[in-house]
Amino acid sequence: MELKVKLQTPHESQSFILDNANRFNHLRCGRRFGKTSLIEELCLVALDGFPVGIWFPTYKDLEICKRSL
Repeated sequence: MELKVKLQTPHESQSFILDNANRFNHLRCGRRFGKTSLIEELCLVALDGFPVGIWFPTYKDLEICKRSL
């Protein structure tokens, strides 16, 4: 079975991230950055058999951090 995925063209900042990616990358992206488009790119990497990890904090995680300060 062949799987075809069509992605949107990344904007300038996203292109910079994708062009300069290393083995380990850490990004901190704010609202309206276009994280979904980057996640789609990561899905392609995962489909090629490479490990990918994504972590999204939730408000619950934020409350735990605030209580520990």
